[in-house]
Amino acid sequence: MDKLNEQVGENLKAARIGKGLKQEQLAEMAGLSTNHISKLETGKSGLQLKTVIQLCDALDMSIDELVFGETDELLRNKNTFDKAKRHMMAQQLREMLKILEED
Repeated sequence: MDKLNEQVGENLKAARIGKGLKQEQLAEMAGLSTNHISKLETGKSGLQLKTVIQLCDALDMSIDELVFGETDELLRNKNTFDKAKRHMMAQQLREMLKILEED
């Protein structure tokens, strides 16, 4: 089996379980067969782009999340970015207030 197929399969299964769905429910939502979902989750079948889009739509997730998963490192990077963005916005607001006070 292909390592990428296995990883995507694990991510798919985790996302499905995280949403509280059975394979049958996901299959119906994505317009796929239960057998196909099973093969995808076990890495026995590769994904085609159309299938990726159907699954991402059904699970309300991005292609990145399906392919790469929601890793701790990605979450840490996102949190660091969010903090930096908030800090930058606060700094910009302080500068704008200073300009308004000068007028």
